[in-house]
Amino acid sequence: MLEEKLRQASASSAKQSKRMLFVFVVAVLAGIAVMMAMPYFDSKTSEPAPQQQSTSPKPPAVDQSVLREQVMARLQAYEIELEPAIAEANLKDWNPEKEIELSRLKKETISAFGIADYGSALKSMIDLEVLAKEVLAEQETLFASELSMAKEALKQDHYDEGKRHIEKALRLKQNDPEAQAVAKQLE
Repeated sequence: MLEEKLRQASASSAKQSKRMLFVFVVAVLAGIAVMMAMPYFDSKTSEPAPQQQSTSPKPPAVDQSVLREQVMARLQAYEIELEPAIAEANLKDWNPEKEIELSRLKKETISAFGIADYGSALKSMIDLEVLAKEVLAEQETLFASELSMAKEALKQDHYDEGKRHIEKALRLKQNDPEAQAVAKQLE
């Protein structure tokens, strides 16, 4: 009888060990399944966040190499097209504040580019282009106005008034042949 009780106890112990092993394996497999599914749940819970961010004023992330290339291309175009026109506009004589601002924006663009802050560099570059175009448009408007007033003063034989206007026109465009011709007529 004692032997039978020992067998039963041993069988019972073996069953318990099997159950414990089964529970342990199931728990490990469940843990592995949860670990593998976590990225899926993380992406599901973070999906609404981009939708909320899209309503914010921040632009979508752009590849830094694309921004870098844009800044380089725009800066080269500025230096080839706009900068010579700005230099010829003789800003020191009629609008030194804008000359300082243009210089500051170009330095800001180059500095941001130098530290690989291409987003800031692009913003500064766009501001530089806009300001340069505004200055050139202002120069053209002022020049046309001063030249027109000088011509009108010449027609009316108001030479002193004409000289004042033609001097202003020549400060805006020193090498303009039409302004130079009017200046000679006013001498």
